Amino acid sequence: MATKKDLKTSDSKKVGRPRKKVEPKTEPKIAIIDDLEDLDEKDDNSGKVYTVSTKSFLNIREGAGRNYGIVGRLEDGDKVTIREISEGYGMIEPKKWICMEFLK
Repeated sequence: MATKKDLKTSDSKKVGRPRKKVEPKTEPKIAIIDDLEDLDEKDDNSGKVYTVSTKSFLNIREGAGRNYGIVGRLEDGDKVTIREISEGYGMIEPKKWICMEFLK
């Protein structure tokens, strides 16, 4: 039967499982942003009154995008005030967004 002494190689390195390399713990990197306005897609048109311009109607959605559910609709000629703009959609009330493409 082989002993631990027999399992050593000729250059005195041990044979067996290699040890896991342990990485030193580092602090998470934190980005400091001087101007938070740059993060939003808000523009100077928020708070502006627009007119709906469509051949039929414009869906009102729960969020900024076509993947959100429809919660209502606006007719051609309706006037709306946009409070916030995000991803091409304007918020008219909390959880009520419309596509900006159909506003003038």
